[in-house]
Amino acid sequence: MNLLQQIGRTQFRYAALVLVVAGSALFFVLDAIVTDEIDEQLALRADYLFAHLESAQAHPDPFVLIEPVAPATPPSVVGKDTVMYDALEDEMEPYRMLTVVRPVDGTVYRMRVIASRLAWEELLTSIFVIFLVMALLLTLGNAAVTTWSARRLWQPFFGFLEALRTFSLRAPAPLELPATPVTEFSELRTALLTLTQQVQADYTTLREFTENASHEIQTPLAILQAKLNRLSQHPAVDAAMADDIQVAREAADRLSRLGRSLLLLARLENQQFDTAQSVDLTGLLRKQLEGLEELFEARQVTLDISPLPHVVVSGNPLLLEMLLSNLLSNALRYTPPQGHVHLALTPDALTIANSGEVLALPIDELFQRFRKGNPESSSHGLGLAIVQEIARTHGWQIRYRREAALHTFRTTFRG
Repeated sequence: MNLLQQIGRTQFRYAALVLVVAGSALFFVLDAIVTDEIDEQLALRADYLFAHLESAQAHPDPFVLIEPVAPATPPSVVGKDTVMYDALEDEMEPYRMLTVVRPVDGTVYRMRVIASRLAWEELLTSIFVIFLVMALLLTLGNAAVTTWSARRLWQPFFGFLEALRTFSLRAPAPLELPATPVTEFSELRTALLTLTQQVQADYTTLREFTENASHEIQTPLAILQAKLNRLSQHPAVDAAMADDIQVAREAADRLSRLGRSLLLLARLENQQFDTAQSVDLTGLLRKQLEGLEELFEARQVTLDISPLPHVVVSGNPLLLEMLLSNLLSNALRYTPPQGHVHLALTPDALTIANSGEVLALPIDELFQRFRKGNPESSSHGLGLAIVQEIARTHGWQIRYRREAALHTFRTTFRG
């Protein structure tokens, strides 16, 4: 539940509680006032009738009953509610009855004076209904006004949230947040701008360092590799020294590949590639499959290829060739002997699935840098990170899922 709904719900509950309590209190207070008023009027009528009784005059009121009682009956005044049949309306109607016991000229009389409550109850009901209608309008109006005012009040916050959601450290432009007159949101805006500018500057510095370091290290590595090759051919090199030279050459090659991979990632992040060329993806895929055919046979891995349609996409041929190579090499590397790899290409997606054991790392870390499905693998753990960056550069999406004992990578060409 969002913030506006939380505020509105709390205020609605509070208003409803207050109105229910106030309405109930109003009803009982009005009922007590009406009852007291009726009793007062009945008492006045009883006094009037007793005055007629003392003067031996007959009372003309049909709603009065006078009867003598035992002389020992003490004087009293008792009021209570009752109902009587109304022949005109053909229904039972509420009445208020006041019973007064009083002596008159040595004789004790009981007088019952009756008055209708119907008019008072109709008044009471009308007041209560009007109150409920006003309370309902007040509650709904208060909720609407509160929501409207809160939405206006929090509009800068929602603007900040949307700007942060679409902001990317890779974008050359800094984060832009609209100014606001609200003090708290203005302070939040200043803090966010300062923080994002600092993070963006640190990210740019780190990216430039990675690119420069990866580029500058290639020349010393090339010299080192050349010297090692020359040294390995020296006649004075014995078998033990040749083994050491070979280990050094492999380490230099590994470091060189790492530098080239990091340099490629930096260039991809800097968007230094043209992805608007028309590329025959089917032709590139066939070329990669022909180059890896012997490796699949050597590892005794069965390659199952669905019929390949002619697919042409917009992109960079070198990057797409690298994407296909990395995906196929990854499938070959992690498929055990006697396993199988399934490949399917459609105009919308490329799917590569291979058999193999469950991953040794969480799925959400699969496309992160220097993460490997097999810790004992000799790879740098940058292959899938490069694949994801290439897909992102082209506006594509790549997803992984594990189903039916298969590791499935699906690259969708429509982002």
